[in-house]
Amino acid sequence: MKQHLFHTKLIWLCLFTLLNGISIQTYAAEDNQQSPKKRTVTGTITSEGDNMPIIGANVWLKNSSTGAITNLDGKYSITIDNSVVGGVLVFSYIGMSTQEIAIENQNVINVTLKYETEKIDEVVVIGYGHQKKASVIGSISTIDMAGVKVPGSSISSVLAGQLAGVVA
Repeated sequence: MKQHLFHTKLIWLCLFTLLNGISIQTYAAEDNQQSPKKRTVTGTITSEGDNMPIIGANVWLKNSSTGAITNLDGKYSITIDNSVVGGVLVFSYIGMSTQEIAIENQNVINVTLKYETEKIDEVVVIGYGHQKKASVIGSISTIDMAGVKVPGSSISSVLAGQLAGVVA
């Protein structure tokens, strides 16, 4: 009788352990399916005319805060969620046209950016910022500093008489 009770308890214990293990494995499998996996998209950004790498170009996932910047070789690497459906990478750099490319199933996206020379306006750098040349009120003068060899106590005294509006 004791042996039969022992075998019954042993069978229940094995059955409980087996069922518990199955439920834990099922739960773990469901948990793995729910967590989004990430993938990395890499590539190189070059300029159109000379095919040189662009250093410091911006790469970001559209409508998100995920982004990257190219290194000295023009290469980038951006990690995105695999769950992103219809994701678009935006590539931009100052003075070049912005490009948007759908990610789809691509892991490597190489981009060639084109120059936007028609959109660059003349800019005047002033002592406290910058502004367009058309909006400057006053005179604009240029001086070659290699020709200025007069010693002086201040820059204004050296430039006085050589540039309009500069008084010592």
